[in-house]
Parts: sequence; structure tokens; C-alpha cells
Amino acid sequence: MNMKMGNKIFISHSSKDLHIARALATDFINDGFSVFLDDWSIDLGENIISRISEEIEESHALIMLISDDYLRSAYCKDEWTSFYMRYSKTNKNSIYPILIHDAEPPALLSAIKYARIKEMENYQEVYLQLIKAIKKHSEELSKGTMEK
Repeated sequence: MNMKMGNKIFISHSSKDLHIARALATDFINDGFSVFLDDWSIDLGENIISRISEEIEESHALIMLISDDYLRSAYCKDEWTSFYMRYSKTNKNSIYPILIHDAEPPALLSAIKYARIKEMENYQEVYLQLIKAIKKHSEELSKGTMEK
């Protein structure tokens, strides 16, 4: 599936969960998606905060890898709340919470259906759920753009 430029997935994660973020990014790229993963997408010498802010503006899907470390991170909180506020005024909000181990979602997102990864045992099942949901959302965005 070829995604249009600007139809990008932003993966928000704690540095302690980088292995899961890299696996997701690799799989999405292999399936033809455009992905922002800070570890790969920010060059040496770039302003990290500016780049993340730009990518949040350009991204139409946010995957949150929610672990206890994620919930303690001010940077992670800034990423997901910025994305949430940007899209909360539209119908284009597409946040996909993935809970790591026993973590729970922030209260503001508790009404959004989530998946849970434990020790990567069910990674493939979660990935298939994600790709199905993101493809469906992308198709809805494309139809909305075409109707205008």
C-alpha cells in the first residue's frame, strides 16, 4: 500500500521501549507506510524539539507505546498531548495506544480501544490489528480529501 506524502505514522515511545518502536517502524516501512521514529529520523545537529513538533503536525496517526517509563516521561507526555490537541477538534484523530506489560492508559485516553504487548509474545497479533486500523483510517482520510 502506498501512502501519500504527509500521511505519516508517528511512533511515540520511551527510550526503554525502543526495541518495540524499531520493530513497529520496520514493519510499517516494509508495508509501504511513512514512519517517524526519532531514533532514525532526527539527524545529528538537528533541533530535536522543532523536528518532533513538525512531525506531529505532518502525522495523521500516533502510535503510543505506553509503559511505566512512558508515563513518567515529560517528552512522551508532550508528544501525545500535542497530537491529541491538534486532532481533537477534527474527526481525523487517530491515536493507537499500545500498552506494554501492565501499564494503563492516561485517563484522557481510557475510552480509546487499545492493545497490549507482553514480552513480544503477541507482537504479530498487535501489529496486524494496528495495520488494519491505520489502513482503514487512511482510506477514510483519502475519501474525505477526494470529496472536497
